[in-house]
Amino acid sequence: LHGRRRRSLSVARSPWEYSLPSSSRSSSRATSRSSSARQSPTVSWPSRSPQASERLHGRRRCSLSVARSPSISSAASSRRGSEDTACSVGTESSIQELRDIFELKDELHGVEERYMQKLKEMKEATDGAQEKYKKAMVSNAQLDNEKAALSYQVEVLREALEDVAEQSAEARRELKSLSNHHQHQHHQHHQHHHQHHPPPPAGCANSAVLQEIPSLQRKEDALAREVFDLRETVNWKEKKITALERQKEYYECIRAERDELRAEVALLREKTKKLSLGVAVNGDEFDAARDSGMLDHVAPTAAEAAVLVSLSKHSADVRLKRLTEENDALLDELRRTSQQLEEERRCRARVEVAFARPSPSELEDDFYLRDLQRETNKHLSEYKYKLAKSEQEKATLEKNILRLQGQISRHKAAADGAEKEEDELKADRRRLQRELHMALEKLDEMETTNNHLMMRLSKLKAKRDMAYAQQ
Repeated sequence: LHGRRRRSLSVARSPWEYSLPSSSRSSSRATSRSSSARQSPTVSWPSRSPQASERLHGRRRCSLSVARSPSISSAASSRRGSEDTACSVGTESSIQELRDIFELKDELHGVEERYMQKLKEMKEATDGAQEKYKKAMVSNAQLDNEKAALSYQVEVLREALEDVAEQSAEARRELKSLSNHHQHQHHQHHQHHHQHHPPPPAGCANSAVLQEIPSLQRKEDALAREVFDLRETVNWKEKKITALERQKEYYECIRAERDELRAEVALLREKTKKLSLGVAVNGDEFDAARDSGMLDHVAPTAAEAAVLVSLSKHSADVRLKRLTEENDALLDELRRTSQQLEEERRCRARVEVAFARPSPSELEDDFYLRDLQRETNKHLSEYKYKLAKSEQEKATLEKNILRLQGQISRHKAAADGAEKEEDELKADRRRLQRELHMALEKLDEMETTNNHLMMRLSKLKAKRDMAYAQQ
């Protein structure tokens, strides 16, 4: 009996380990799980509190004292009691082991669930990262294609720009050659003209010029005198015109006064007519007017009106006649001066034309020079038209160049933006690869912990089987 008890105590767990309260067991399991999750993937047995250890020692002492105490009753009853206690201890230990096994199974199931959940999350994260990576690669390929297309367009535009520059340079060279050719033709024409129209001999020309000099000097002196006289007459006429204008202003003032006097005379005549009608009334009316006092007022006005009419008629007629005569005289004088001024202007024009009239040889030279100038002007107009056309083409080409440069700048900006996006996508890809690597490492750690727990479970099962076999 004592040997069997010792074997049961040595092989199986002691009963004090299973007699602990559920709260202490749960707390010990929680602490063991937290410590195993924090420290290492290995699973440690639950730690025992000091109270549990004291209870353990007390129960052990009790069990040993019960086992070793001498029996008071008979030997059969003592044997029976010891066998009952051993059986009860074995059943309790097996029940507790089963409980521990089920709890470990639950823990393993929870660990497996968490492991599968984390594995699923990591797979989803890896799938999302792969999708993002694929999208980034597709966008990078598209951007590379766009970059290649833009670079091709830039090359084409550069070639077009070079062609335009060559055309403009060629047009400038043609214009320069045409201008040189025109200058050469002009010089040849001038030489040809001198060859076909030689100048007169020097002696004849000098003698003719010497003979013409005194006559020309006399003509010049006469014309200078005439011009001086004409200038004096013009100045005198201008002074006279200013004086006539002043007189005209004075006559206009006099005309205004005359009009006013005529209006006054008309008023006075009307008043005299009214007064004559008043004087021609009969005696009754005259007496009534005298009695009423109206005659005293009418008589002096009638006398004054008669005097004024007689004076105004005489003075107004005289002044009007004098003014009309002066006005007619001034108008005649103004006409004569204007006619003289026109004649003097005509004479001056004839003199200027006589001085400016060229000789027949000069006229021939002038005609020839005019024809030559006409031809040169024609060529110049053609060259100017070509130059304007080339300038217009140059302006259009410069506009096209500016437009193409703007497009190139925009394409460059787009390419820079695409490169920045590509760099960002590469950085995202590296970050996702790091996250994937970390997730795989965590997955490996969880697999190792799972394997360790499975090994622990297998060891516990083996111990349980050994305990059943020994019992």
